[in-house]
Amino acid sequence: MNMRYLQILVGLFCLLATSFSYAQVYKWVDDSGTVHFTDDPAKVPGHYWDRVEERKTIKEEGQNPPDEGKWLKRRVQREPTDRFGRRESWWRDRASKWWDQLENATSQHQRITKEIEEAEKVLGKARNDGKRRRYRRKIKRLRKEDEKYKAQIAEAKHMLNDVLLDEARIADADPSWLRP
Repeated sequence: MNMRYLQILVGLFCLLATSFSYAQVYKWVDDSGTVHFTDDPAKVPGHYWDRVEERKTIKEEGQNPPDEGKWLKRRVQREPTDRFGRRESWWRDRASKWWDQLENATSQHQRITKEIEEAEKVLGKARNDGKRRRYRRKIKRLRKEDEKYKAQIAEAKHMLNDVLLDEARIADADPSWLRP
């Protein structure tokens, strides 16, 4: 019986002898709804800083706290974001697909226009019916292909000038972020 009390007393002494201190824990929820925790504020992704909740927890002494001053300085100097936490790079990536499509389709349209002009010159000079038929078919094929590129140009312009611009306005993003 005495031995049992002695064991309990030693156990309680060990528990009470350990010193505790409060530490900071940072919690945030990402875009997919996953909850994350860390004790190092530098590990919080920059675009989630507005969503961070700071919580006090008990932490054993002897561990060095993270450099909060450095983290706060980085937080103040961070890149501007829209109201959903998306940065300029996110908007530029989104618009770059449409700028690339516009550039590619425009160059293809110009190439085909030159080919059509050349084919029409040859057609105008052709004296052979077979050659005329061949060049009419070529011009018809080129015009059909050109329509595809004109549609791509129209789609890219619509996305850049209407859709993405409206989305940027709704998100309070700087419209200049959509420029190449």
